[in-house]
Amino acid sequence: MQTLRVENHRVFTHIRRWASAAAVLALTLTAGACTMPRIQGRAESEYEPSACEQALYTAMDADETMRSPLPLPMRYDAARRARDSWLDAAVSCPARFGEGVMRAAQSAARADTMAAYFGLTQDDAGWDEAGVTSLDIDRHRSALDDLVDTAAAADAEDTAGFAFEVLAARQVAGATLSQSDRCKAAAQMLASLGQDDARQGVYDPTPLLDHPGRMTDAATGLSAPTTAVVLMDCARSLIAAAHDARADQTSQAEPTPTDEAWRAYAVQAANHALQAFRLGYSMIDEALFDAEATTNRNSG
Repeated sequence: MQTLRVENHRVFTHIRRWASAAAVLALTLTAGACTMPRIQGRAESEYEPSACEQALYTAMDADETMRSPLPLPMRYDAARRARDSWLDAAVSCPARFGEGVMRAAQSAARADTMAAYFGLTQDDAGWDEAGVTSLDIDRHRSALDDLVDTAAAADAEDTAGFAFEVLAARQVAGATLSQSDRCKAAAQMLASLGQDDARQGVYDPTPLLDHPGRMTDAATGLSAPTTAVVLMDCARSLIAAAHDARADQTSQAEPTPTDEAWRAYAVQAANHALQAFRLGYSMIDEALFDAEATTNRNSG
């Protein structure tokens, strides 16, 4: 009997050891399994968004703040951030050039309205000076060849310049020779940067003479001041002339000539849209983006 008790004791001892080992192994496996999410989380935290993603995140967040019931100073600051971020999205994101340009101009116009409430003069991020006329012909020649139909873009600017010359001669409100000169200077730069020149110099003035003060925009069916329609049509034409074929851009220490020219071109289009809003063109999303899509289809 004693021998049996001794043997039983040994068996129970082995069983306890095996059970302990199994428990330790189970805990080890469980702990190992618990560490997996931390490894995945670390990988996610090390992910670096592209320039496009960063611009879109910032723009959409600023848009949400701008449209919120927060105090006006916070919404004004958000409108300025949205303006800059949407322009970044236009130049950084594939297939979002037109959207970025138009939303940047919308945000800038909303910042205008808020600034007026404070009695401030809203800056336009230097858009008047930072368009295509800021480029250097030697440095940026052919920089837009793969991105823009420069001949079509130059013709759009030349057409707008002619229209403002006609309207200024009729002393239409908002029509100035300085605006005409800016459009024609942009047309000259675009023609010089490209290979072809489609400018005609003189265009049919009949629609302008028949409706100098106000006209219906053929692209949207909206009635607006003629000066505003001219500039919005120019902005849409610049967007339609852009091939928008760049890959998602990554951050670089120094911008290339193509980067500089592409941003200047985006600024040129956004500035025309902004000036159209300032002159009384509607900022309704449905009209703006439906018209942009129609213009792009027709140009294709």
